[in-house]
Amino acid sequence: MAATVLSYFWELASLDVDRRVKAASSLIAALNTAQSEFAATSAAGGQPLCPDLEYAVRRLVRGLASPRDGARQGFGAALIELCAALEIVTPELILEQIESTLQLTGAAKGSEERDVLFGRLFACSALVRSHRVAALPAERQSATAARLSALLIAVGGAKAFLQEPAAAVTCELIRTLDPSVVEESVWPTVAPLLPGPLAGWSPHGLMLALALALLELLGKGKLRAKHLLPPVENGKPARGAKRAADSGGEGAGEAPATEKKRAKLNGAKRKSKLAAA
Repeated sequence: MAATVLSYFWELASLDVDRRVKAASSLIAALNTAQSEFAATSAAGGQPLCPDLEYAVRRLVRGLASPRDGARQGFGAALIELCAALEIVTPELILEQIESTLQLTGAAKGSEERDVLFGRLFACSALVRSHRVAALPAERQSATAARLSALLIAVGGAKAFLQEPAAAVTCELIRTLDPSVVEESVWPTVAPLLPGPLAGWSPHGLMLALALALLELLGKGKLRAKHLLPPVENGKPARGAKRAADSGGEGAGEAPATEKKRAKLNGAKRKSKLAAA
């Protein structure tokens, strides 16, 4: 690989936004040219990626775990553009690189573990924002969405401070997919985060539930998740819906017997006070 191309990776970590953008654009252009020349020669054989592109994919994914300056922003932006520009860089390839390059081992502790988790989060986000997953044929899209959502939920489960960022990226993924794919591939991973009554849900769980419910509200399809949230009438929760959601029970609109007795007792007290006055 030419020294000029290698220099682009250094510039990707710059704190200067313009330098990062210029480096990413130059890197993508150089890799596009290298891959075209490689594909046009007999040297390619059965190997789909040229050596420069193989190295770049591996280094971009690995660089997302670097805490140096603006590395995550620069490497993440470059990975998004690389996936969007070169169809031969498949979502499956990126997932393989995430799993092999950003490995979590039992020996990883403290800052090292945190950097790897952030790297996984940024790599998954780059893949989602490249819109390559949604463009895949149905079978590949379903399998890739399942792997991607599992990676994201695992990242959120590893550290509390990553729960909401991981859920936010998962919501982005949900919005790009066909509802049938969400039902088949994403919902089984998300469902365990939404146990019991609504009042017991975590903020990131509620974020995911809203993204799932939005598919139903927009008429994009029917999901098992459509009854996760209380029904709404004229912009307000339906009568008894909040109580039913909080209790996790059925029969929205029917007050529990104890609540009816309490209301009756309060009414009797008010009448006695008025009579005494």
